[in-house]
Amino acid sequence: MPDVWSTSRRTRHLDVQGHQTQSGRGTVTEGTQAPPGRVRRLLADQRVRFLIVGATNTVIGYAVFAVFDLTVFADVPHGHLLSLLPAYAISIVIAFFLYRRFVFQVSGRAGRDFLAFVGVNLFSIGLNLVLLAILVGVFAIPSLVAQALALMVTVLVSYFGHRAVSFGR
Repeated sequence: MPDVWSTSRRTRHLDVQGHQTQSGRGTVTEGTQAPPGRVRRLLADQRVRFLIVGATNTVIGYAVFAVFDLTVFADVPHGHLLSLLPAYAISIVIAFFLYRRFVFQVSGRAGRDFLAFVGVNLFSIGLNLVLLAILVGVFAIPSLVAQALALMVTVLVSYFGHRAVSFGR
């Protein structure tokens, strides 16, 4: 699979007068942007890509959780636990495609990978449910704060599970 993070060797940048120029060396004029080599090296690290995609997906999942927690299940006992389910369902589908394409860069076996991905996520959601129940029920931490804390643990579990099980080749 081609490197999805690579850029063209020919870069455009502005000269001193603000006119576009081209360079085949991949250099960048001072003050326009970060050097492509540094960014490329950073994005070459699977852990960095996992964190970028995971952060994006976590924001989406957290927003879905907040919407359900504050509206749909606001007056339902243990609504914070019910809100977690649609948040995970939506996040799992988005995350699978993003992790598969940009983080682990695998192809083939999509059905098998998705089932393994769902398995790892079911483990993560179970862990998340337990942590959320304890943080809210035992420690009386507000549900939105408790969910943010629980995510810190589930992100680590998720990375190692997906690397070894979901997309391990």
